[in-house]
Parts: sequence; C-alpha cells; structure tokens
Amino acid sequence: MAQNSQFFKKNLHIINIYGYHSVVAALKNKNRRKKRLILTENSAKNFKKRFKGDVPEISIISKKDFERNYYSEENNQGIVLEALRLPNISINTIINQTKNESRSILLMLDRVKDPQNIGSIMRSAALFGSKTVIVSSDNAPDMNSTIIKSASGAAEIVNYIKVTNLVRCIQEIKKKNFWVIGLDSESNQTIDKLNIPDKCLLVVGSEHSGLRELTKKNCDYLISIKSKNIINLEIDSLNVSNATSIALYEYFKKSK
Repeated sequence: MAQNSQFFKKNLHIINIYGYHSVVAALKNKNRRKKRLILTENSAKNFKKRFKGDVPEISIISKKDFERNYYSEENNQGIVLEALRLPNISINTIINQTKNESRSILLMLDRVKDPQNIGSIMRSAALFGSKTVIVSSDNAPDMNSTIIKSASGAAEIVNYIKVTNLVRCIQEIKKKNFWVIGLDSESNQTIDKLNIPDKCLLVVGSEHSGLRELTKKNCDYLISIKSKNIINLEIDSLNVSNATSIALYEYFKKSK
C-alpha cells in the first residue's frame, strides 16, 4: 500500500488546491481526480455546513499543524485538497471543439508570468465565456497552486494550454477562421470602436514589455484601451488582468 501511495505521488503529479471556492470547484469537477481533503477543526465545521457533495478521504488536523504544513499559502482558509493535475489538452482539440460554434474567443498570454495575474485572467475568462488560455512553454509557469487559488474555481473550467511556439500557434489558429486581436497600448485604434469578429484570438502581452514584435506582426488588429478622462497622468496603462477583463467584456457585450 505504501509503495502504491509513493507511485501515486511521484508519477501522477499531485497538486495542492487551497481555499474554499477553489476546493469546491475542484470537488465538483468530474475530470479532476482527488486524493485527500485536509481541514482544520474550525474549517471542517464550516465546510460540512456549506458543502453537501461527495468528498474524498478527509483529514482533520490542528490549526498549528495546518499552519506548519501549509502556512506558505496565504488566505488558505484552513482547507487544502490534494488532487491530481488535470489531463493535458491540445490546441487542436480546442479548435475542433469550436468548429460548429458561431462565436468563440480564445486567449493567449505573451510573456505574462505572474501566477496571480494568470489566475485573475482565467477568472475573467470563465466569467465572459472564454474556455481557453494559451501560454508559452518557455515564458509562463506550469499550472500551480497560486494560479488555481487566484482563479477562484475558474481553473476547473478554463483550459490552460502550454505551446512551444506562440507565433506558430497563432498561424494555426488563423487557418481555422479565427481573427487575431492584439492588445497594444501604443495603438491608436481602441477596442470600443472595433467591430470584434465573432471568432477571435485575443493576445495579451506583459505589463512591462507588451507584445513581442513578431507577435504583433501576426495579429490582424492591434487595439488599445484608452480612457476618455485621464485622472492621473502617471497611470498610462492598466494591470494586464484588468485590461484583459475589459477586452473580454467588449466581446461579451456584443453577443447576440
């Protein structure tokens, strides 16, 4: 039994999921294999009152032991789920799934590395109906506990896909009748004036360096988000997750 447990942990990539909303979303996800739910005495009482679904093995430990083992994750709410990483999914699978959809928006992050920003972007993606976030294998973190916590449940419904070459991926997506829109703070064309195509790939760059030049060259449109009333001249751009949310909303509000 001990050998099986070690094999499980070593080869099937267990990840810790923290916080009530993220844990509940993972518990409800049929594609997520769960191993063990760890709770403090206080969080166990609240959890049993609020959640009535199926749970895996439960371990209730003291607050002291919990903090010693999991204190590194802020705002964990005294709840951790040990689970397996979700199965990998290919970009071709995603494209095939959208084949018969009249409207679809995909997200691509170009050198966005901060896990909290990525998690927030996934949360906005889930809210506004984007099912996929594409990142570079070399310039983005693997799915981790911080992303899942920041996504607040969205990591269970939004695909996180790592590809070797973003430009090549853009070119493949274009072949499937998607238009490519890049967020670029230097562009004179604003997103509120753009007739956003029904099927598009929205590409977002890092806050400091933006989109790479080669990425820009492969975009059909480069658009910006500009305020009509600039209150503080020292603030000339939005946080990447906020900018992405606004762009997704512009697409969402034009849905038929």
